Amino acid sequence: MMTLSQIYQLAIEMGIHADPRGEDGVKKMLARRKAEYDELSISKKEEYDLEDLRNPYSDSRVLLGDPGRKVDKVLAGIDITSAEVVLADVLNQKHKKTIDLLLAHHPVGAPYAALHEVMDLQADLMAKYGVPINIAEGLMHDRISEVQRVISPRNHNQAVDAARLLHLAVMCTHTITDNLIYDFLEKLFAKKQAETVGDVVKVLKEIPE
Repeated sequence: MMTLSQIYQLAIEMGIHADPRGEDGVKKMLARRKAEYDELSISKKEEYDLEDLRNPYSDSRVLLGDPGRKVDKVLAGIDITSAEVVLADVLNQKHKKTIDLLLAHHPVGAPYAALHEVMDLQADLMAKYGVPINIAEGLMHDRISEVQRVISPRNHNQAVDAARLLHLAVMCTHTITDNLIYDFLEKLFAKKQAETVGDVVKVLKEIPE
């Protein structure tokens, strides 16, 4: 049985291994972050999320829970809202389940508020496929600003606060999961020699739900 901390660390390692920028690219990005952090004032350092220095994905975090907590069962979902939090509690209470961790794909809490910070990866991905990086960054600039404006006023912590009251751990793995899917599909499309949109759709339909 793994602890919450072990699950989180494994997720980060898997995300980096599957990152489209390559492990060296991720290491360089983390090095740049460290250099930027070192230049900050003391007051700015006090506000800095130190997790950003080791986890390259600000939208993937443990939001709640003792790192040493052993995880027996996980309730996973694309989205974890207050409804799923209550569902987990009901399953634990009425059906004698032992759900310890709520695992979301889409970010919740602070990572949700920071979603726009990881979108630069999409520009790097476009550049990998031949789009000039300056054009890719230009295309993403407006979209990143739009996402930031839309997300900013929302109630980011609602599900996390509900989970806190019910003593459930919460974790989200957004870009990490996206990287794993990207890596899986890229290898699959290459193996199947998918060249057209029709080829891609056919391959996708062959994957079990």
